[in-house]
Amino acid sequence: MLGATVVVVIAAVLLFVKGTDAIRKYTAAKRADAGLPVDAVPDTPTAMFATVDGANTLTSVAVFVLAPSLSGGSIVSVPVNADSTQGIGQERLTLRDAYASDGATGLVQALESTLSMSVDYFSVDDPAQAAGVLLPVSPVDVTLPRTVVADARGTTTVVFNRGQRAMPAPDAVQVLTALSSTVDEAARTPNIEAVWSAVATSIGAGKPGDTLSPTVTSFQDLVAHLYAGQVGARGLPLGAFPADAPGVQDTDVALLDRSEEILVFASIAPGSMSRPAAGLAIRVVAPSGSEAKVKEAISVLLYLGENIASVDLTGNAQDSTQLFVYDESSKSATDGLKPYFGDFSYGTPTSQPDGVDATIVLGNDFLASTQTVTTPVTTSTTIAAADGAPTGTGS
Repeated sequence: MLGATVVVVIAAVLLFVKGTDAIRKYTAAKRADAGLPVDAVPDTPTAMFATVDGANTLTSVAVFVLAPSLSGGSIVSVPVNADSTQGIGQERLTLRDAYASDGATGLVQALESTLSMSVDYFSVDDPAQAAGVLLPVSPVDVTLPRTVVADARGTTTVVFNRGQRAMPAPDAVQVLTALSSTVDEAARTPNIEAVWSAVATSIGAGKPGDTLSPTVTSFQDLVAHLYAGQVGARGLPLGAFPADAPGVQDTDVALLDRSEEILVFASIAPGSMSRPAAGLAIRVVAPSGSEAKVKEAISVLLYLGENIASVDLTGNAQDSTQLFVYDESSKSATDGLKPYFGDFSYGTPTSQPDGVDATIVLGNDFLASTQTVTTPVTTSTTIAAADGAPTGTGS
């Protein structure tokens, strides 16, 4: 009886695999028959830049994203107490915990899981190494919103008073690496974000430097290209766990605002977004200035188990919301969006964005609505680390 059961199970698995493969080939054939040209995703290489103090404790994390021109781009600061499990399960794992447990490899994996995006290159630097990274833009004119303090020899010492000052690279790194038992991450974060904002201002329209490599193949290449053009810098908002949430008592841990984080990275690094959920990969298009309602739309799509492939905030204003699907079989799934986005119409696509199953173009019927679409509170899906190795390349 046991042998027969095993045979049946194996046969069922083989049939499932063959059936799935057949469906995939059938879907690909239908797309090919449709003759839609494929729009390539812009190349926007990414890198993680992390700093540690003299005791090798993680003190800051920033994500560098190059612009499609490979000159300039974005710097996004990620708090090191962000929970990489996005609230799932009974235990919390912050970025700092991940580094303490598994070093740079564990940190990259945790960051990719937290942001649902891949990292191409990474560097984890001590204070001296980090100062070298900032040297080309030094000094930076920083306005510190809070006093910077650090623990030294059992006492808390003021490193820098709040206010404006010109900082050479080593001083700026001190802000990134200063830790004190009397200051939690929520209090440290504004100063860290101030440093990155000052770096972006110092870069201006681009710093002159050595001849840039034609392609980006390392962390050092990416930084050189980033400094060569205009850069924007920002942080990511955090939300507090409920007081009775598991694993947060007496722990400095916080949740990223999932919808805001997806909005940011799906806009600046669409080619790096992962597909952790079982649903469709959806592109969201809306006019500039509609970020709040786009964030609301992202919340709905995440709740429904969809993936956000990209966000385009340069769309044209239009009265009604439209949906474009690139495989007729997807319509059965996208029909389920109507209770949240209204009775949208299906448009006829003339091309297909690479890696996208459907595009929703938000119209004024959704964007101008004062009614907020509410969804039940739910935790987000995270992406599992692949084969125990980071996807990026270390420095």
